[in-house]
Amino acid sequence: MHSKKNIYIDTFLKLVLVVAAIHIFLLVVYSIAYSDLSYLNFFRIVSLDVLFPEISEGTTSFVISTSIFIVIYLVIFFFLLKRRKTL
Repeated sequence: MHSKKNIYIDTFLKLVLVVAAIHIFLLVVYSIAYSDLSYLNFFRIVSLDVLFPEISEGTTSFVISTSIFIVIYLVIFFFLLKRRKTL
């Protein structure tokens, strides 16, 4: 009964990924429909604007949030790349 991968954790992680993808898709559609890129601000997506209301406003915020998004992406990418090479 004990396996290397826990099916419950794996299922939950895939659920989170699917829900996040749907969320981002809807934000892109909404952003295009209303011509407002602020909906794609990373700080707004992760709801930091609830704690810090002005964090998701302005061009500087958009550039910083996009940079943070790219850095997070690259960290995950290189982590998975390194993990794939060791397998």
